[in-house]
Amino acid sequence: MLLDGLLCGFSSFRRGHVFCADPKTGEVRWKTEGGEGDSAAVVAGGDHVFVLRNDAEVQVLRRTGGEIKKVAQYTVADAATWAYPVVMDGRILVKDAARLTLWSLG
Repeated sequence: MLLDGLLCGFSSFRRGHVFCADPKTGEVRWKTEGGEGDSAAVVAGGDHVFVLRNDAEVQVLRRTGGEIKKVAQYTVADAATWAYPVVMDGRILVKDAARLTLWSLG
């Protein structure tokens, strides 16, 4: 995704991590520690980045300035989650292998 002029996504390096890089220079501006899994969908919503892993865990990252910080992590389904989540008005819509659920983020 493109976020504040940065290219952000999920990489398999470091056993899976979220990163943002300057697409003009290739400089990595920020990245998570790693160890987050095999596959994930990354979407933005306000000052947050949401990372929905294929194992049905969603991480909520807060971005402030040039840094990010994990503020929460939730299990949002009982089955694999391969579809991108939809973030809207403080809620996140998650489709797993069997159903569609709407979660309130408070």
